[in-house]
Amino acid sequence: MNEGLVSNKFEEYIKEIQGVLALGYVFLVIIGMINEFVFYQTFNVNIFQYSEIWDFLIAPFKRVQSIIFLTISVVFSYLGYMLDVYLERKWPKLHYYLSFGAANKKWFKTQRVIMTLIAFLFLLIYYSNISSKAFKANIIEQKNHDVEIVFDSKSQQKVSANYIGSNSNYLFILNKEKQVEIIPIHSKIERIVRK
Repeated sequence: MNEGLVSNKFEEYIKEIQGVLALGYVFLVIIGMINEFVFYQTFNVNIFQYSEIWDFLIAPFKRVQSIIFLTISVVFSYLGYMLDVYLERKWPKLHYYLSFGAANKKWFKTQRVIMTLIAFLFLLIYYSNISSKAFKANIIEQKNHDVEIVFDSKSQQKVSANYIGSNSNYLFILNKEKQVEIIPIHSKIERIVRK
């Protein structure tokens, strides 16, 4: 067996995997951006005004629930796609009627993929919205504050609040009046204590 042939095939395989992983990561970043936008929009904060590129590169990994919702969205979208393919193979007449006659068109397979992607995005936004609203309701109902921000220990200037989130430059909290405060992290904060 020719060793150069095996080496070339292996290199092609590695390049293919790298391309798929890079594309997958870009996809994850977009999903993370959508999730972050929906989450902060619940508190009437446009997160894009306060974020940098780095914040979105790590966005898919910031919240465990976003990975769970991503998985749920992928599974349900895939099941919907496979159900349509199964109906097309098993009961073509029923599938033809359910697709309103579009199943025999050339563009139908492309449309099925596009509709699956739309369903995936819809599910992802839906689950993110439900999670964000539940988090907001939970944080508003909290009687005790879970974070204390000390600006200057000499003057005893500090703020007690409920923690919403943070990125590389800002801290998002809900103050005693249940209003969202956005504090620049570099604004002479001496320490942040999470209770």
